[in-house]
Amino acid sequence: MKIQRYFFAFLVLYASYGFTETSLVEKVKYAIIQRFDEIHAKHTEEPKGIWYSNYLATLLDSRNLPLPQEDWTGYCDNRFFEKIDAWTFKLRPGVPATQACQHLIDNLSILECGTVTQLVYYLAISDVVGKEVFDDYVAKSEKPLYIASYVDRAPKYSLFHDFLQQVQIPSPSKSNERPVEVGQLVYFRNYLDYLSRHPTGSAQGYNSIYLGYNAQGEQYYIAFWNEKPKKESEIVTLLQKKYYASLDRWDTQYFMQYPERKRETDADPHHQFFADKGIYSYQLKWDAIEKLQN
Repeated sequence: MKIQRYFFAFLVLYASYGFTETSLVEKVKYAIIQRFDEIHAKHTEEPKGIWYSNYLATLLDSRNLPLPQEDWTGYCDNRFFEKIDAWTFKLRPGVPATQACQHLIDNLSILECGTVTQLVYYLAISDVVGKEVFDDYVAKSEKPLYIASYVDRAPKYSLFHDFLQQVQIPSPSKSNERPVEVGQLVYFRNYLDYLSRHPTGSAQGYNSIYLGYNAQGEQYYIAFWNEKPKKESEIVTLLQKKYYASLDRWDTQYFMQYPERKRETDADPHHQFFADKGIYSYQLKWDAIEKLQN
């Protein structure tokens, strides 16, 4: 199992913090890893589990099936979540939160890294505090549970903000280490004009969750866009590779439909690359989770 792959790193974190018993930080981190492993395991060659829209469109096209136009901006089972905008879904009244979130993993859903990251946080917290406790909290809250793209633009009245708070993105230190804490969300952004080159692409930026140090003593992150956790330098390299990639079928089709939006042949070598600075970051509100746990 993939969990075994990360178990040693988990022990390294355990020792580095000097815990004498399983701490809340450890529990949440372990739950985050488990949930990402579950999501990646459910993503198969069949249209099941969570998919990026362009990847699912490619799979369906190979079977002479179209992806409905409205699903390019996300799809969730309407019985559990109401789609109220592009990549924005609201839990339906009366539906248990954990059941609805689990349904997105077990059945076909079209999300992207921002929405998947929020989904993982909800499920990881519910795994730690207990599903019944989490469901009861959501049901009694005056704030609705949203799963929305661009975490920094998620509705401010969303339940998401009960458990995470936006913080200033820290710059790397002289040792190239970023002063972040385990469980913290860090968004690494691609070149600002990525979507002008790849309008149907899925690498505008990557929402990633910091896991601490791996077995080699390097900081690493986990996210929906790759099964294997990566160092920040690897994330930057991947974003740049995606930026300079050739047009795929969907980008080509888009520019045929909108020729006036055709990208330049080559990127301006002087424009700024943002991945090494990030755009936004969120930290878990450990007190809120601990209170719910008790």
